[in-house]
Amino acid sequence: MPQAWTVSMTLIQATQRCQMHSNRCENLCGQPRGIKLNLLAMLLSCCISYGNSDTLMELWQRRPFYIGPLLGYGSTDWSMLVANCNQDPVCASGITMSAPLGAGDSGWVWGGTIGYEVKPFWALESMFMRFPSTTVLFQGGYNYYTQYYNLTTLRSTTWAFMGVAKFMTQIAHTGWRGFANAGIDFTFRDDVLNESMRINPTFGVGINYVLPHNIMFELAFQYVSGYGEANIVPAATYMPFLYTVHAKLMYRV
Repeated sequence: MPQAWTVSMTLIQATQRCQMHSNRCENLCGQPRGIKLNLLAMLLSCCISYGNSDTLMELWQRRPFYIGPLLGYGSTDWSMLVANCNQDPVCASGITMSAPLGAGDSGWVWGGTIGYEVKPFWALESMFMRFPSTTVLFQGGYNYYTQYYNLTTLRSTTWAFMGVAKFMTQIAHTGWRGFANAGIDFTFRDDVLNESMRINPTFGVGINYVLPHNIMFELAFQYVSGYGEANIVPAATYMPFLYTVHAKLMYRV
């Protein structure tokens, strides 16, 4: 007899014996606790049986296509461009002619995902993410951005479209799967200095779980590489580095 069935039957039989001898266990556990024991036994029975590998394989293979929204918190990282002069007058008078003074770039990330599990332990997935807009601050007075573009601040918007291969593994004997993914990302930057797209590598890690009614929950971290080059106006060609921690709620079809 399978071990999961034996454990769950033992729990159920124990609670039944407690109910049969209600006079003896009333002072010990009481009626409310007897009800709780019943519920606990049923829950443990369900969870232990759900951990059976054969059952999980059937569940994961049954509906391989999935689609759903994502929501999380992330960063559109411009920090590599920001001048960190620490009150150095030479730095303040020279580097800030080209480098921004600051950038606020963290906030909510939203989007969607669509994927297909080729096998229960690997999948192909596409994601779209709208990252927080960034406000970039330049030195007041004379600098290259005011001279060439008449700018003292810059508001930049970033979108990301990525395609990844996801490799998963079962965690212990549970229904949870850990995964790592890697692929390519198409990062779009939109502002008055630059409206362009660049292809960058991306990778991520996370966990997921298939819930009842063909719903899959996922929690993940995703990183997208950026790009920069040395010139007198580096903010004009910069592509930000992207980070996000997000949750997905997907329907399996």
